[in-house]
Amino acid sequence: MNCPSCSKKINPKTIRCPYCKALLVSKEKFSSVVKKRKEKSLEREKKDFIKSGRNTLLIVGGLNTIPLFMYLSQGDDLSAIIQGTIAGIFLGLGLLATKVPYAALLSGIIVYLLVMGLSALADPESIISGIIIKIIVIYYLFKGMRAANKFKKKHKNKDILDAA
Repeated sequence: MNCPSCSKKINPKTIRCPYCKALLVSKEKFSSVVKKRKEKSLEREKKDFIKSGRNTLLIVGGLNTIPLFMYLSQGDDLSAIIQGTIAGIFLGLGLLATKVPYAALLSGIIVYLLVMGLSALADPESIISGIIIKIIVIYYLFKGMRAANKFKKKHKNKDILDAA
């Protein structure tokens, strides 16, 4: 296809000539196309954010299954039940994140900090054990929350992430 204004070869799906900037569709259609493109971009950005938050929660849940199997192999049933419950909570939050990502990430942070605090009360040495993994987990959970806040501010809609 050639531009009717400058006669240069252009993509048939183009709505504005990249060379002479001539509008190739009616103004109504132009507005409609721009609106659809913005909606697609917003939806893609939302899906990417949801995927990132969901994956963080699922990884935390997966990491919490490792001690579960260690406790089971040692015959420590109570610790295995506790660890399995924690892993299940994070895996459940990861699945829930597809519907309400902001709430799931916030719940994940609260649960993780609560578990670490209770663990520190039961055994103060547990604060130091696995400190690098704990820092990484906290970093990614807070990174997800920062991304959620940035997304909400950018789109000026408080409920866009938690709309069903």
